[in-house]
Amino acid sequence: MTNVNITKNSAIPVFAKNDLMQSLEKITGKNYDTSLSQIGVVMFVLDRSSSMEGMSIQQAKKGVVHFADEVIESRYQIGLITFNNCSDLVLEPTNNKTIFSVKVNSISCSGGTDMLDAFKIAVQIVEEKAGHRVIVVATDGQTEHQEEIIRNAKIAHEKKIDIMAINIENADQRFLDQIVSQKKFSVKVERNDIQTGISSMAKLLLNGR
Repeated sequence: MTNVNITKNSAIPVFAKNDLMQSLEKITGKNYDTSLSQIGVVMFVLDRSSSMEGMSIQQAKKGVVHFADEVIESRYQIGLITFNNCSDLVLEPTNNKTIFSVKVNSISCSGGTDMLDAFKIAVQIVEEKAGHRVIVVATDGQTEHQEEIIRNAKIAHEKKIDIMAINIENADQRFLDQIVSQKKFSVKVERNDIQTGISSMAKLLLNGR
């Protein structure tokens, strides 16, 4: 770690603060970000139902990690929620790439598809944040409670929260088209192209804000 002498009334150099935060994060596994330069926050909502098992979830994990790298470099924080029959807040918004990657790679698949609670949690988290607020949904299933999710999405739109959706081959495209905040934010990808499809959403987000 860089050694820095700090005298009374002197400003703490930014690089010293970053070194300290990184050391604390490695020791505790927690996010100690104190940056004042974040321009937005993303909550990634990922389907982990049984239909995503195998190569689908492996590709999705790689795509989500690459997506996170891109948005963190562009001064966004990113959090992660997964869902099957239940929802799991895996990680609150962070700008720590290592912690995010570890959490993503711990995901396993089982169960059915019910996005409602995951979507509600994502909205609750981002609506309290400043800057550009974004929710990204990636699913290959026909979720339950579609009408309630659509209602919640419309409320999010009114709060200027952007919603993006990735249809992994078999999801309900009509439903996803109704929850996104812009038509171009609804993207369909084939199962053998999940990684690239998710990764490309970062550029779409950054160029479309």
